[in-house]
Amino acid sequence: SRAGVCLGLSLSAIAAGFGGIGIAVGMATGYLTVAFAARHAIWSGPRQPFDRDTLRMLAAYGVPITLSGLFVGLNLNLDRLALAALSGAETAGIYGAIADFVRQCAILPAISASMSIAPIAVAALAENRGAVLMDGLRDGVELLLAVLMPTVIGLAIAAPEVSAVILGPA
Repeated sequence: SRAGVCLGLSLSAIAAGFGGIGIAVGMATGYLTVAFAARHAIWSGPRQPFDRDTLRMLAAYGVPITLSGLFVGLNLNLDRLALAALSGAETAGIYGAIADFVRQCAILPAISASMSIAPIAVAALAENRGAVLMDGLRDGVELLLAVLMPTVIGLAIAAPEVSAVILGPA
């Protein structure tokens, strides 16, 4: 309902001649309208009572995941920050465009391969079948290499053409 109301109000504002401001006003008005209509459900009390143990459990799992995400994000951007500090923003921007393209070309097949391995590994670990787990992980590494090697080799061969497409001939 919120998406429909926001779209309708935004289109109406654009048709009335408000342009880009009309989109923003239509979206804000749509959100407020639907929030007002659903205020009883939004502002009612929680369905479950507060449980301190559940909060502790969520914090125990959430803090390490949050920290690992922070470290991954820092790791993904540290090279660009260093390059920008040493060589300037333009060099870091060019490097970032190429690095993101190559990373996406390699990451998407790698994620697909690892997602096919993960359920088998988790099930074997849960059932305490160490030999099956190790075989599955070995097969997973082989699958990962079989999927990634053609991507990496292909990008290495086509690097001049790929960079010309992304950044232009210069």
